[in-house]
Amino acid sequence: MLPSWRLDDRSIENESNWRLRLVELLRFLHDHGRFPQHTDMPGDQEKSLAVWVYAQQSAYRAGTLEPERLQWLDRQVPRWRPVREQEERQGSSNSTP
Repeated sequence: MLPSWRLDDRSIENESNWRLRLVELLRFLHDHGRFPQHTDMPGDQEKSLAVWVYAQQSAYRAGTLEPERLQWLDRQVPRWRPVREQEERQGSSNSTP
């Protein structure tokens, strides 16, 4: 069994919910052509997605984002990482040896 596999119901539900949020983010990006932003409208789906993206960025910065989730985000949403991280990655790819 792979170490990252989880067999309990709660973990399966959490993973399912996480992937559903990823799909919601992908739909939002497709429909609006931009990342969700914090808004002041109560019950607003856009704000909820913005908070979710920020939570993923925070987990990434803290080193607690699971490797599988990092791979999913990097593949599906290339610009999801915090802005500073994106700038550092672009700088290192543009530098000459």
